[in-house]
Amino acid sequence: RNARRDEADKVKMKAFAVVATASACLLIAAAMDELSDSDFKFDFNALPPVAETDDGTIQFVGSANMPGLVDSGVALVRFRLQPGGINAPHYHPRGTEMLYLLRGSLRVCFVQENGGKRFCNDLQPGQATVFPQSTIHYEQNFGDDEVEFISNLNNDNPGTFSVVPRLLDLPSEAVGAATDSFIGAVNRRRERLPANPGPQSLSGPPADTIEEALAASGF
Repeated sequence: RNARRDEADKVKMKAFAVVATASACLLIAAAMDELSDSDFKFDFNALPPVAETDDGTIQFVGSANMPGLVDSGVALVRFRLQPGGINAPHYHPRGTEMLYLLRGSLRVCFVQENGGKRFCNDLQPGQATVFPQSTIHYEQNFGDDEVEFISNLNNDNPGTFSVVPRLLDLPSEAVGAATDSFIGAVNRRRERLPANPGPQSLSGPPADTIEEALAASGF
């Protein structure tokens, strides 16, 4: 009897899923009827960057600025970084990122949750990498020329969580306790935080290889 009841519940859940999917498709189709041809075309050459410094630019296309992407489950980002420039550590709470390098030399790393591994690579044009959803990662130009790369995310509103700025938005006593720092030092760090994309480390340009970078970090 219990087995029959479980099987009936499974059938009901499958039926509910089919109805829900069909309803969502109808809503999307109805919404698309209100769109025009231009809502499915985007010109990166005319797109204002969401972030721009002397060290690089970031241009983002998602549902917020391209109506044709609403409920599509995709977003696209174009990056340019000057030598030493870095897209500082961050993560996307709602999306996995696939990156393709067009030109230049790019260093990438991501870390898993507490107790997980660290993954780092140096990329050359024509190579790609992936940052799983909600993993902290960064990209840095370790070469002598400008780099350009494209990232695709599997959510039209993936979100971005900038690790250090958001950490410094907490009370200084908490940040000081976590980093073994005096409150005054935390306050000064908050005031001096560089904009993103940021410059290379105060210690100098990036290491020539990821192996050298990891060794200098004591790993």
